[in-house]
Amino acid sequence: LGHTLKMTLVGQAVLVAQLLAYTLVRDWADLYRAFGFEDFRQGDAMPVLVGLVLFQHLLIPLALPLTLVTNGASRRHEFQADDFAASMGMGPQLRSSLLVLQEENLSTGVVDPWFAWFAYSHPALPERLRAIKHAETKYSKRA
Repeated sequence: LGHTLKMTLVGQAVLVAQLLAYTLVRDWADLYRAFGFEDFRQGDAMPVLVGLVLFQHLLIPLALPLTLVTNGASRRHEFQADDFAASMGMGPQLRSSLLVLQEENLSTGVVDPWFAWFAYSHPALPERLRAIKHAETKYSKRA
């Protein structure tokens, strides 16, 4: 499967899992009470949208590991795409385009590697440029 399709399927699976989990707690009055909603009598319908928002807040701690995994997969996909571009002889154009994007977006060129690992879904520019150069060298030796 392609990178885009893989990430879309993972995102859809996570969404379905979250909605299925919500159906298990949507009528749980303690969920509402924990967030200060006290005025519910036995048999009252719980407000669905409010419950969904409250449930999403409960999921925040669980989302961190998933975010780290999906960010890592996204960065790996970017490196694979860059490697493919280099294998097609498009490395110089890709490097040039990335530098233009960096300048236009006013992004910083120096990023702490731990922060990038934690928060970035794309590799930092210096990492990508090194990887593209390495791929160019690798593919030029094969030619």
